[in-house]
Amino acid sequence: MAGAQNIQRAHVYVSSIKLAELSDATFSGSTGGEQHHGDEGVVGISEGNPTGDVRCNHIIPTPGTAASNKLLELHFSQAYCALSLQMGGKAITGKFKLVECEITSTSATGALTGSFTFRSGDTPKLI
Repeated sequence: MAGAQNIQRAHVYVSSIKLAELSDATFSGSTGGEQHHGDEGVVGISEGNPTGDVRCNHIIPTPGTAASNKLLELHFSQAYCALSLQMGGKAITGKFKLVECEITSTSATGALTGSFTFRSGDTPKLI
């Protein structure tokens, strides 16, 4: 089929290990800039420190990685991790901390899903 594209779901890598595939993921960024006002109105916007949040929902753990355990370890240790979120042919990378998590286990189907929010500890990069 001519012109067909190979579409892949987003992936999360922590310290270069693929932890999971995602049914959906969101990156929210902020430049950290603020408007500056003078007598005549807005005179400019400052250059702040860019930050970002990665929100992942319904993580499907990658077999053999013990993804749910690793994610819980990151949450409770409050340690930073090298995170790479691959979306749309690019990767958002940086030092992130897992700041919120919720894991759901469904015994009828054996499904293990969750919602996770990672917050950047430095300026995320697009590669």
